[in-house]
Amino acid sequence: VLLLSSSLARAERQKETIRWQANWIWCKDERSPRNFYLYARKEVEIPAPVERAEFNCTADSRYQLFINGRLIGRGPARSDPRWQSYDKYEVSSHLHPGKNVIAALIHHYGETTLSYIPGRGAFLFQGEVMCTNGDVLTILSDDTWRVLPSNAWDKDAPRLNGSLGFQEIYDARLAPKNWTEKDFDDSKWTSAMVIGRSPMVPWTSLVPRDIPRLLEKFVLPKAVLAAGEIQSRKDRWQRVSNIAKFIAEETRESLDTARVQNIEALLNKDDRYTRIYSSGKDVYLLLDFGKEVVGYPHLKVEGPAGVIIDLCYSETLEGSKVNPDLEQIKPVDRYTMQGGLQTWETFSKRGFRYMQVDIHNESPEPLKIYCMGLNFSTYPVEYRGAFDCSDELLNQIWKVGRYTLQLCMEDTYEDCPFREQAQWMGDARVEALINYYTFGDTKLIVRCLRQIGQSQLPKGITSGVYPTKWFKEIQDFCLLWIISLWDYYQYTGDRGL
Repeated sequence: VLLLSSSLARAERQKETIRWQANWIWCKDERSPRNFYLYARKEVEIPAPVERAEFNCTADSRYQLFINGRLIGRGPARSDPRWQSYDKYEVSSHLHPGKNVIAALIHHYGETTLSYIPGRGAFLFQGEVMCTNGDVLTILSDDTWRVLPSNAWDKDAPRLNGSLGFQEIYDARLAPKNWTEKDFDDSKWTSAMVIGRSPMVPWTSLVPRDIPRLLEKFVLPKAVLAAGEIQSRKDRWQRVSNIAKFIAEETRESLDTARVQNIEALLNKDDRYTRIYSSGKDVYLLLDFGKEVVGYPHLKVEGPAGVIIDLCYSETLEGSKVNPDLEQIKPVDRYTMQGGLQTWETFSKRGFRYMQVDIHNESPEPLKIYCMGLNFSTYPVEYRGAFDCSDELLNQIWKVGRYTLQLCMEDTYEDCPFREQAQWMGDARVEALINYYTFGDTKLIVRCLRQIGQSQLPKGITSGVYPTKWFKEIQDFCLLWIISLWDYYQYTGDRGL
């Protein structure tokens, strides 16, 4: 076992393809704060047109990367910090001569999940820009970066459950406007604090991402199932720890049709919008996406500052409503508007079929809703396998099973998109077998088998779910790991793994 672990570590280290000169950086606050978001920026002057540019980055726990105001990517893929995954981007088309801004939004969990092993807050970036005049710029994360802790997300927000991260309770009024853009003034931000250079504990090696970047595409709801008024408790908007409970207990009433106009615009992505007028009661909308979906809930709205929009999600309905106050999960988010036209998207993924939207507006100014959709995101599967027969029920079973598998493929095979989003070996074995026939991908199961192997204890057993601090000893899942190695060889002929 020790020889196996040593060989595995050497093999992973050999995957490192760049010589890391960058420093891990953070802010001067606590080492591992709970549910903490950090803005980071670096201004770069490029002397000539760009011929080639490659950026590499990673974070503890997750990041979004921007160049000149445009979102470039998200990451890293979940990993054991001893083999910390990093992402590589070819970004020459996003850079130009003159001033450029590289920005990152980092979310540090500060607590374990079923997909994250606790480390400490940190961000790492290293880029190289080759110009047409022969100049080469090396851009490193160091103390020249500017950072600002975010107050827009409520750090005390409840967990969705013990497996996932946090409800996102976000106040747009507290976020710096256009902070990813070139003309933003970050002079009042502080210099980043250098933590150290790789390799260092807990990130003792860095491994390039070995799976493709995930699919992202925008989808809209298929139907508005209900719209009505809510008689809310007066303290609902202050007691953020009970959002799920309040939504589950709210009393619904029929809608004054004059309050909501052009509701069908919610089903179309164009310049039309739904208009909601204020009164003494809140408004709710129940949206059906037609089938299970997974990704980042996305809204585009226009209205007065202070309007509160609660989002809650479910795979099923209880009667004619969503109940987010479940024993195993509390799937809600809250967005508080700044004034004017704005867009917002959750940082983390949600899985659901039904989305309920509760709107609290005490201003006489109406709310315009241009979009309440989803940035759908899964592993970028290719529909290669096919099945057809004279029994239409079997044909539908094939299609539903294939789509369900896609929903459970992200940066690993997952048990489900709604409640856990975790890499359980027992689930992964079944999913990999289906994948061999439907999509024919091999990279995701290789990543899974390596990561489950990284969890192995000296006595030999592997964890049933990984990467997580919570070691789950399930004997048959360990045996399924071994069987899955044989499955992989049978379907690929690859002896290297």
